[in-house]
Amino acid sequence: MTYDSSLRSLMGFRPRHGPGFYSLERIGLEYDDLRRRGPGYTGEAAWPPHLLPLTHNVGPASYDLERGVIVAFNDYYYDDELTIEEAFTDLDPSLESWLKDWLDTTN
Repeated sequence: MTYDSSLRSLMGFRPRHGPGFYSLERIGLEYDDLRRRGPGYTGEAAWPPHLLPLTHNVGPASYDLERGVIVAFNDYYYDDELTIEEAFTDLDPSLESWLKDWLDTTN
């Protein structure tokens, strides 16, 4: 599964539940904002340049352009007593499996 064939065709897609994907324009805006302000918008660390934000659910959920996995950032890492590094966690091993799980989830 390539970025062009999977992600590009899904931008702005919304299933019956959840926040939906950002549009391509919004991905660019979110990425620029995260790169400028950093994770958690604290300026403590730089947003990793290989993480492309796709949606937001208690923090950005991003596609890792280097590893092909979905990575979440916990915006409440301070409350959860985590470091910024610990706030990044792998959500799913691939975009394909993440999308399947996401679409198969019922409310």
